Amino acid sequence: QRAISRLARFWPRVRFVQQPSVVAARLFDNGALDMVFLDARHDECAVFEDLQAWWPKLRSGGLLAGDDYLSAEAAREFYGEQNDWSVCESGEVREGGVRGAVDRFAASLGLQVSYFRYYLATLSPQWLIFKP
Repeated sequence: QRAISRLARFWPRVRFVQQPSVVAARLFDNGALDMVFLDARHDECAVFEDLQAWWPKLRSGGLLAGDDYLSAEAAREFYGEQNDWSVCESGEVREGGVRGAVDRFAASLGLQVSYFRYYLATLSPQWLIFKP
């Protein structure tokens, strides 16, 4: 509800979609979006799949961004052992977490990842990639 009320003035341009991320990406035409913010599953495999699914949906000059720019190890340190981002849905273990997937994706395109902490007190940085 809080997100809905904060975005009310942008209703003509905002769309909430409650679907798995890769499924939701299929609802949008390629090049149709100005920005995509990802905050779904945090294992490296899922994040990489999300990046591949959403990247074509951005127009040139668009912004792909997300939350929790951390490796699986860093997430365990910050959030506790119950937050294990190293295990993919297939059971494969990859320690990259969100950060590993984002870095690998950006490198595959020759692009730079920027990151920052929205609130200085937060442990988990936000990340972003601009589409040329």
